[in-house]
Amino acid sequence: MGPLTLPAASPTVNPGSAPSPSSSRATTAPKVKAPASPTTPATPATPTTPAAKPLTGKVIVVDPGHGKGRQLSNQISNGRGGHKICNTSGTATNAGYPEYKFTWQVADYLRNKLQEQGATVVLTRDNGPNAEICVDRRGKLANEKGAAALISIHGNGSESSAPHGFFVMVSSPPLNAAQGEPSKQLARAVSGGLKGAGLTPSTTFGSNPVPRSDLATLNFAQVPAVMVELGEMRNPEDARRMSSPEGQQQYASGLAQGILSYFSAG
Repeated sequence: MGPLTLPAASPTVNPGSAPSPSSSRATTAPKVKAPASPTTPATPATPTTPAAKPLTGKVIVVDPGHGKGRQLSNQISNGRGGHKICNTSGTATNAGYPEYKFTWQVADYLRNKLQEQGATVVLTRDNGPNAEICVDRRGKLANEKGAAALISIHGNGSESSAPHGFFVMVSSPPLNAAQGEPSKQLARAVSGGLKGAGLTPSTTFGSNPVPRSDLATLNFAQVPAVMVELGEMRNPEDARRMSSPEGQQQYASGLAQGILSYFSAG
């Protein structure tokens, strides 16, 4: 017999054995997204309390001197046993610009400035054709409104064109406590405010309070009260300023600053 040749052995596979890595594909587990962390609600901003305005709670009566209506020539008490004409239309510049119009414009500008600072402003008259109110009533109105101050606005009418500048008047001798030192303090503060606005004190009366006994508006006031002649309407330089919106606002700014100074000192 020739040599015997044995057949090649088949590979043996053990039952239950894992397949070779080369013979199967690896499987990757899906990624699980982590839950989002809860959002912390924003802390609401603490509301801020607005700062109090310097004139909050103050009632200020502003008197635009004279009136647009007819002259009222009936006699009324001046508060000291004498008499005054009820109301006139006032003076005017040589070019014809009237005092009553000037005082209204300044008072209107002043009202806005004081209201911006928190004041309650009462005007003694409006700008209508029948704006007729007697001079004694203007002072009494300040008492009725519980005013902290009364400012009466005027323009002077000297016959000469030489004098110029402003001056501030008070009732004197005082008829009540408010007409004494409180009114003088208000006059000095208003004078300082006008000077601070670039305006010149009167070349005739200066910057100190000018005493007057015959002004019914001041005599009837029972609150600190002043009457301001803001300029000389027949002086060319003063007349130009008093007739222009820019000049009127300059006067109003000075008055407002003086009033603020008066109350801040108190």
